[in-house]
Amino acid sequence: MAKPDGPVLWAGVPSSPRISASPQAGFRVAVLAFAAILGAQAAWILAAGAASALPGGGTCLAARVALWRGDYWATCAQAGGREGAEAAEHAVRLAPHEAGAWLVLARHPPPGGNAADCLKMSYYTGPNAAELMAQRLAVSVEPAMLGDDDIRLLMRHDIAGIVSRHQLPSIVTAHRQASPEGRRAIEAAVGEVDAALPGALRAGTRSP
Repeated sequence: MAKPDGPVLWAGVPSSPRISASPQAGFRVAVLAFAAILGAQAAWILAAGAASALPGGGTCLAARVALWRGDYWATCAQAGGREGAEAAEHAVRLAPHEAGAWLVLARHPPPGGNAADCLKMSYYTGPNAAELMAQRLAVSVEPAMLGDDDIRLLMRHDIAGIVSRHQLPSIVTAHRQASPEGRRAIEAAVGEVDAALPGALRAGTRSP
């Protein structure tokens, strides 16, 4: 049988296993690496959640486990204790929208920090945070804060929110604990909402 003069193309011959296996092996390694990363992330999230459920200092332990979760640091800050101010600093660096952390810093400003500015940030980042309104009111009527016109304006907004939610006991408590200047500021703010409230507050302050 005569051999063909030109080059022979061998059809049907499988490609080299070494060549085809290399891309498949790389893909498997990439998938395994991705799965390992997802597994580690899931374990990290679950560990932080489990720590937050522990009694006692679980919230701060969860923040240390979560590390980069600003919401956990904010919860730790609001739990109080000696870690509160430091946790609040962590929180606002990681999650500047955490109004509760800013409020903690308004009470305990860091070295070189400005308490009034921290209080304003609490108002700006959580204007309708009902759970913070009573606490913010107590800080807003401190003598060092009352000289700031912006804080007076923001305080009136919170007082209107407290009255609309029928949480008057928190205003009564703040009024009783405030300085004479703070009481006048509260009375002026509540008078804009309900003209009868200032008299009721003064009567409550005079009662034993």
